[in-house]
Amino acid sequence: MASLGIAKYYVVSHDWGAIIGSVMVADHPDHILGYIRMEADLIRNRSTARIANYLRKPQWVIFQSHWLGTQFMQDPGWSLDRVYGRRLKKPFPKVDRDYLVYEFSRPGVAGRVSSYFLNENRDPDTAIGKICANNFPFPVLQLQADGDAAQPPSIFADFATKCPHVRIEWVKDAGHFDNFDQPGQVADAINRFVHEARR
Repeated sequence: MASLGIAKYYVVSHDWGAIIGSVMVADHPDHILGYIRMEADLIRNRSTARIANYLRKPQWVIFQSHWLGTQFMQDPGWSLDRVYGRRLKKPFPKVDRDYLVYEFSRPGVAGRVSSYFLNENRDPDTAIGKICANNFPFPVLQLQADGDAAQPPSIFADFATKCPHVRIEWVKDAGHFDNFDQPGQVADAINRFVHEARR
């Protein structure tokens, strides 16, 4: 952003991007006008059973091996159909799928995806805790799909108590990739947030 000459900006992030976004805004709060996180649990449940269950998810098993993770991503269309297709409530729009295939086909991307799952990148509790507390000078919005099986509404039951300075808004009739299932709802929520933050 500095190279673009942009000193202040909003950040919108999704899933793993929300981990990256949380670290970025926590490290550079003076540059942030507002932060929107999507589909990323903000309440840290550190129970042994929950962590063990989390680490049995296919992405953790596959991508712990750099070779296996790279092989999984060699055919982006196949990979996207396995991952996205199961987590969408609506058919994957062809234009969106084609664009993601293009992005995931860029040189070096297949080999870099595994880096998200390295053990040292697994536990950014400090940044996530800072976002939940939100003692920053900018507002934070948590956008969450009402039909994400991996992050059901029940895990946000204590949200208002545990993260009182973060607003949560539900995207209706959407799965994990709510930006594809309900792009209008997501865009409207982001636009409202930006409009309110400017007041």
